[in-house]
Amino acid sequence: MAELLASTDIVVMPSSTTWWDEMFGILSIEAQHAGCRVVASNGGGLPETDCGGLILIEPENPRALEQGILDAAEIGRLSDEQRKAASQRFTVEESVNKLLHVIGLDYVQGAENKHEHE
Repeated sequence: MAELLASTDIVVMPSSTTWWDEMFGILSIEAQHAGCRVVASNGGGLPETDCGGLILIEPENPRALEQGILDAAEIGRLSDEQRKAASQRFTVEESVNKLLHVIGLDYVQGAENKHEHE
């Protein structure tokens, strides 16, 4: 998938909010990390996936989808600087730490070695 995204300029995610809300678009994050612009419906969890390369469009509106694609094509791929910034959002470590916090187990770096010294 990484190889495919590396050779792609635009990823389009026109999710329908009538039939299904995209809960969370991991593809959107992976695409932005790879330098792609993402044109996605402004619904469900997709707006939360903005890493700097997301263009949100009105769901189920073909004209908005067309304009979003045209805008993405005009802007082009993320620059190296934008891609670097995008890669700092939604990292595995950040996601795990947030999940652990939600379930009440705050992660402390180096905690895996804590019991070795006791």
